[in-house]
Amino acid sequence: MSVESKKTTNYLQQQVKGLITDVNGQPIPGVNIVEKGTTNGVQSDFDGGFFITPPSSDNAVLIFSFVGFVTKEVPIGSQTDITVVLAEDIAQLDEVVVVGYGTQNSSKVVSSVVQVTNKELNLEKRPVTNGYSALVGSVPGLVMNNTSGSPGAIPSIQIRGTSTIGDANDVLVIIDNFEGSLSDINPQDIESVSVLKDASAVAVYGARGANGVLLVTTKKASRNKKTTVSYNMTSSIQTTPRLQQTLNSSQYMAFQNDIAPGTWDENSVSLANSGFYPDTNWIEEIFESSAVQQSHSLTLSGGSENTGYLMTGSYLTQEGLALGEDKFERLNLRLKMDTDINSWLNVGTNTLISNRVDKSVEVVGGTNVRGLPFYPVKSEDDLWVSNGTADGANPVASASSGSFSESDLDRVNVQLYAKITPIKGLSLEERVSYIKTNEYARAWSNPFASVGLDATDPDSYTNPDSANRDYFSVSTDERVLEVQSTKSHNFRSLTSLTYEFEKGKHSAKAFLAIQSESGESELLAASRTGFLFDNIISLNQGELVNDSNTYDGLGNTEIRGGNARTLSYIGRFNYSFADKYLIEAAFRRDGSSYFTDENKWGGFFPSVAVGWVASREKFFDNVNFVNLLKFRGSYGSAGSDGTLGSVTQQLVTYDASGYPLGGVSNARLGVDNFVNPDLIWETSTILNIGIDASLFNRKLDIGAEYFVNNRKDILDNISSTAYEYGFGDAQGNPYDVRSSGWDFNIKHKNTIGKFKYSVGANISNYDNEITRIEGGSESNNLQVGLSVNNRFGYQVDGFFDSQEEIDTYVTSDGTLIDQSNVSGASGVGTYLGGFKYIDQLTIDSDGDGVMDTGDGVIDSEDRVTIDDNSDRTGMLVLT
Repeated sequence: MSVESKKTTNYLQQQVKGLITDVNGQPIPGVNIVEKGTTNGVQSDFDGGFFITPPSSDNAVLIFSFVGFVTKEVPIGSQTDITVVLAEDIAQLDEVVVVGYGTQNSSKVVSSVVQVTNKELNLEKRPVTNGYSALVGSVPGLVMNNTSGSPGAIPSIQIRGTSTIGDANDVLVIIDNFEGSLSDINPQDIESVSVLKDASAVAVYGARGANGVLLVTTKKASRNKKTTVSYNMTSSIQTTPRLQQTLNSSQYMAFQNDIAPGTWDENSVSLANSGFYPDTNWIEEIFESSAVQQSHSLTLSGGSENTGYLMTGSYLTQEGLALGEDKFERLNLRLKMDTDINSWLNVGTNTLISNRVDKSVEVVGGTNVRGLPFYPVKSEDDLWVSNGTADGANPVASASSGSFSESDLDRVNVQLYAKITPIKGLSLEERVSYIKTNEYARAWSNPFASVGLDATDPDSYTNPDSANRDYFSVSTDERVLEVQSTKSHNFRSLTSLTYEFEKGKHSAKAFLAIQSESGESELLAASRTGFLFDNIISLNQGELVNDSNTYDGLGNTEIRGGNARTLSYIGRFNYSFADKYLIEAAFRRDGSSYFTDENKWGGFFPSVAVGWVASREKFFDNVNFVNLLKFRGSYGSAGSDGTLGSVTQQLVTYDASGYPLGGVSNARLGVDNFVNPDLIWETSTILNIGIDASLFNRKLDIGAEYFVNNRKDILDNISSTAYEYGFGDAQGNPYDVRSSGWDFNIKHKNTIGKFKYSVGANISNYDNEITRIEGGSESNNLQVGLSVNNRFGYQVDGFFDSQEEIDTYVTSDGTLIDQSNVSGASGVGTYLGGFKYIDQLTIDSDGDGVMDTGDGVIDSEDRVTIDDNSDRTGMLVLT
């Protein structure tokens, strides 16, 4: 490090200017330059230069700080032109990684944790609507599945594939220490995201960590900085990807006649060839050509030496590509403030107020992509036309009918904290959070009249009185409005004690905490039908719905409430010797009101992890190209309470109409569910081994991991309730699943002059197997020894090309194979051009235990695995 003086004059005469470089003479942009003890500060420009207003005295000292470099203090005196050389900070290059309830240096992390920062994700410039989308491709093993194409839709996020049965596969999202959703925050507010994969990393989250954890840290309040205001606006246009090109009418008829001669007569083929039919592409009809997305963000930040503040407001609007009014809006206001009351007490707040509005249109029919090209969207007499599929849907009519679903969600999250540091290394922290949520949702179904045309009769296309026209009318009873109002509030607290010790080659850190959570919710739902008008959408304009299936069989109006409480004890201990030999032990003990008294404290989740930083051994001293080589392994458990809700509470339903007795209707109380007192916690035991390497002055990073995850006592329905009881299935622990797999990632980064780039790739491979089914639903896609949700189907051996092939498709005794019992597939029966299904070997004819012949009937027993539902992913990332 050096300081070179170029010119000296009286310090009050003009500004101080200068240049900041690294030891190789390369300029460093973005360096913070602050006059010590004041808020007088600037940042260096792209060429490393800076100007700062005259210092306050001739004893002024400028502080130069930048991530990855040693902070430097320079006395100014009478200098007005200086050059400052900053040296790399080796300690800072050992990145600080956010882990559960704390931080660790990356070289000391022995669990499976991957951290990505705002800068790496380029969140300031990318037009992403939520943090989920930004994470795609950045973390090995992290898979996002979009369950809906609607704007603002929340995707399903999984780490390391499927490890359980049912809908409880998604990761736990923790935002600034408490549970949340990435869809509620502005992506530009994110500072970093840590992905926790193995038991050692997630054990401190106990019953909620079995599927992995996303730890989201939002930007912090600034210190020693003048108040700054920044505005960011992005606008983008979304377009549909390349859509499928479907067959036109002539091509479709030719195709069908090739596989089944005679399907279309010569007259129809002639009409198609002459261009009579509209050749409708139903896929193109249901999409808009483009949609606009805009986001606005306003940030106010600054602070003194003892206090920092950050306030951001953001607004996002996104249109959908589906036909009709498909829209998402989000409004956020975040306030962060952090203050040192004195040398041992720090307090702060983190408040988020958000509103999101979702509106989508109903595009009915799951077979839209199979719409036949012969049928127009509308007939010549301006009637909607059925698209010729099994459900007769017309998606354009559906989107134009005025039907919609919309929700308006308000959420307030206030977090307060205080941290006491009575002596060096010891800190006591208290965090409390209050979350209040209100959501109002409406779903309006407005049916439409339509007509069915006969493709073989041209007259049906133009003549309203054609005998081959089918008219479908609607009544006011088919107009339905459903309204739902939900409100909830949740109070959470986290009390933690942390002690850090370091002496010589020994360093240790201990963490203990108690976390509690209590919440209540209330739902009011109602529905009406029989609306005379389709432009007055209000409950009081409709009639009562007499539908036992509406709102879980509780009739047309429902009021439901509930509450839940949890209490957890958490602990973790880290020890390092000479920064080479590492050990970590952690535990969490959970209690939950979801379980009965006998099992509510059944959640105990311990873990242990060890690591060896081989690159710090003496025999690596001369291996200059290796900056880091670390081996690590972990073993432990985490848990899940699935989607239990109130299944362990006996619910009673009040029915005002009740039973007709004595000529009048009498109210009744009915038991609504079956409670299983033996329900226990779902647990996940994970073994993980990994290797991390950084080479060639940290320009090349490589990582690889292998894991085995045994999921026990999976929570799901069990089929043990007798039909005569009148209840549905009870909740139980019927399944065990074993999953395993590996991750590999490699990343190269470099700087050439002023050009910075990085190239990375990651590959993952996962498999799972059901190891136990006890009382659960064993079916084709849920069987011991097979993967979860295997896809089953029939095998075919081509088509029947001739009558001779049909006549010779027989069993060993000469009987024609019966294809009339094929279920769940098209092409039932045996005919020219039809599928030739394979009769699987399902009979042991000689008693040797080997299936060696078919039974002559094609049915569900002939289905085989056509996809084992394993997860293989890969991604190439360029930045």
